[in-house]
Amino acid sequence: MVSNVAMAKASHQAVLMQSQRDWRGVMRTMRLVLLLVAIAGAGVWLVQKMNNPNFLPINKVKAQGSFKHVTETMLQTVLGQIKGGYFSINVAQVQRDVESLPWVDTASVRRVWPDVLMVNTVEQEPVAYWKSDGLVNVRGEIFMPAMSNFKENLPVLNGPERTNIILMTHFKTVSELLNAIDLQVVRIDMDARRALVLWLDNGIKLVLGRDATTQRLQRFIRVYPKILAVEAEHIARVDMRYTNGFAITRKL
Repeated sequence: MVSNVAMAKASHQAVLMQSQRDWRGVMRTMRLVLLLVAIAGAGVWLVQKMNNPNFLPINKVKAQGSFKHVTETMLQTVLGQIKGGYFSINVAQVQRDVESLPWVDTASVRRVWPDVLMVNTVEQEPVAYWKSDGLVNVRGEIFMPAMSNFKENLPVLNGPERTNIILMTHFKTVSELLNAIDLQVVRIDMDARRALVLWLDNGIKLVLGRDATTQRLQRFIRVYPKILAVEAEHIARVDMRYTNGFAITRKL
């Protein structure tokens, strides 16, 4: 009989202890849930706060770079419209807006704590004119600034649409080769058939045609010092499209 009572007590205690453990488990779970809800709520509040343009507003915009053609007025048209806070401002969009300026080649934008936006710009470096209304950089890319304010003496590249990179490649090649005889190219014309005509700084119009242009130019470079240099001021045109020779047109 005693044994049965003891067993009943033990069983009751076991059930009670299990119930307490279960309750503690429930409480721990509830505390964890409440903590997660609080963290999520704080996260939502923080995101909303960070997206608020009035939270830690950008008060200063600093521009750095070598400003030869990019002016403060140009930058002001873009940077003067900046709105947003330290966290909410779209730096990628600001970068795109700055790079949309004709004289800007590349730009980088970064935040500086707590209220500064730093903009670094690299200017375009013009190598040649593109026809009469644009400029070409060293990569052959066309950019279109206000030409009325640009008066530098640069060579001219003139060809069909989408030949600017090809013409820049030709320009680099012929410029390097002509250096050997102290001549410079001042203009390159390419027609619809991709035939080339060079205008040299001594006034000679050099016709290379469409095929084997480098070989024809090298042939001109070989004969120029020996035959043509002494008569250069009287020569209007040299046609190198002949297999074993060339044709000269003299000035009238």
